[in-house]
Amino acid sequence: MTLLVTPQTEVASDAALVATGRPLFLVAPEPLQQVAERLLAAWDAIRAETSSLALADARPVVAGILSKREALPSQWLALVTTRPVAPV
Repeated sequence: MTLLVTPQTEVASDAALVATGRPLFLVAPEPLQQVAERLLAAWDAIRAETSSLALADARPVVAGILSKREALPSQWLALVTTRPVAPV
């Protein structure tokens, strides 16, 4: 998958050729900023809440934080794949 990040609302029809067999999506900067903010918030919480835990104890905490902060790919992928330029 390829993300073309731009504030533009349209791309030239030739842009689909650049995808070379992989799905190509047009994405405005704002959705990527939302994803970045989720990931940064999750990372801060993970560091704060797992610093003194053993790896085995930290894993469920990390999973819970990622889910709560909507930082799992399954929770944010739809934000960046709404505008296909090339066939999926």
